[in-house]
Amino acid sequence: MRRDLNYFSKYHVAPAKTSPLKLAAISGFTAIVTIMILLIGYFQFSSMHYQSEIDRAEQILKSPELAQELKSISETESKIATVKNDQALFGSLEGDFRRLHRVNQAFMNFLNKNVTRNLVFDDIKINYDNVEINGSAQEHLSIAKFEEELRKSDKFNQIFISNITHEDEVYKFNIKILTKDVDFK
Repeated sequence: MRRDLNYFSKYHVAPAKTSPLKLAAISGFTAIVTIMILLIGYFQFSSMHYQSEIDRAEQILKSPELAQELKSISETESKIATVKNDQALFGSLEGDFRRLHRVNQAFMNFLNKNVTRNLVFDDIKINYDNVEINGSAQEHLSIAKFEEELRKSDKFNQIFISNITHEDEVYKFNIKILTKDVDFK
């Protein structure tokens, strides 16, 4: 009988053969764990980098130079807004002034050509397209003739004589006129 020289040989178990599928599973698991560890490291590094960028940006924002620049930019923006508002206002006023000038010019040209004798204008108010005349005449016919000339004109409509009164041998009258929206050139 031959004696076994290795006393522990009966307890020794031969390694089992590993299949390629098992090796692939172990390799895949190892690769996934490695990738996860690398991603954790990458995200940790990115987080630290972004935090340092945020800290640097906060320092810049808290600096007195930037505060002064922001204040001057804000003041400049408010001045620009004021200038733009003023430009819009002046643009609309310019249109109103041109319209008023055309109405004034048309009405004064009309008066120069068509004023009836014995007619005196005490007050002429021109407000946009509205003209109001307070005046007096020695004859009632002069007022009627003036109204007729206004109605013949193609520049005026809605001619309304609100009152005619006879005081001290003089007829006092009030005429309200609306000008047409025409170009007086």
